[in-house]
This record gives sequence, C-alpha cells and structure tokens, in this order.
Amino acid sequence: MTVSAHLRARIQVRGAAIHHSTLLSDGAIPGLTGMSCVDDTVHLDVPEGEFRIDLLERPGQGTLLTFRAVFREEPPAEGTWWSSWETEIAAPAASPQVSGTLVAEINESRRRFAAALADARAHALASTATATGPGSGSAPDSRGPSAKGDGPLAAA
Repeated sequence: MTVSAHLRARIQVRGAAIHHSTLLSDGAIPGLTGMSCVDDTVHLDVPEGEFRIDLLERPGQGTLLTFRAVFREEPPAEGTWWSSWETEIAAPAASPQVSGTLVAEINESRRRFAAALADARAHALASTATATGPGSGSAPDSRGPSAKGDGPLAAA
C-alpha cells in the first residue's frame, strides 16, 4: 500500500515507543492481545494482565524503563496483583537493546507471576485440606489467593 502525500502529512510519529512496536508485535510477547506505542510509553495487553512501560532517555546516561504491571487471576478467584520496577539500559530509548530488554523483562515477569500463582494455589489447597478434615463441615476454598495488591508478585 502506498501512502499518499496528503495522508503522510497527517501522520505524526514522535517519541521512542514506536521503534519497539515491530519486535513486540511479531510474537516476542506470547499471547499479546493489544498494544499501543505513543510518545515514550508502551502499553501491552496479555491474557493475564497488562503492562505500561515508560521510556525516559537521559542523555549521556542511557534509558530508564519504568514498568507497571497488573496481573488478574481467572474466575472464579479473580484476584488482582500490581507490580512496578525500573531497569536502566546504557543505550538510547529507540535502540534494539531497549527492545530486547522490554521483551525479556515482560516475559520474565509473566513467568514469575505464573509460578507464584501456582505456588499460592498449592499452598491454599494444602491449607484448606488440613482445615477441612473429616467432620469439619466446610468445603475447601477454590478461589486461591485472595489478597489484592500484594499477592504473589510481592515476593517475586
């Protein structure tokens, strides 16, 4: 498709985020369901949550990546956990090194969340199995971890 001169004049691209869109959307983030790259902010949606990453290029120092993640547990539990962290890269904000770090950090965070959630569910099942021994009259709670905001990511 050829972009007309009229349309080209109306397209605005600014900031470093757009430079990472191709790698992020080409399968590097499994299950990606949505993405926006505007100015110096990348927003990604995945089945279990979402990420917002702010890119701050500091001349002569590299780029500071500020990650904010929200993870949501599937029904019926529907727990929600938040996490944030920063990573510094000795490269410009639009560089391939930053793209690679974005992919690595997001995928590792998703892996940690899945592992922590599985551990929390196993612990909750073990606890309820002990508490619901013969004659207790109560059913195990199948919801898994119920804490909001400080769940499995707090220790991850």
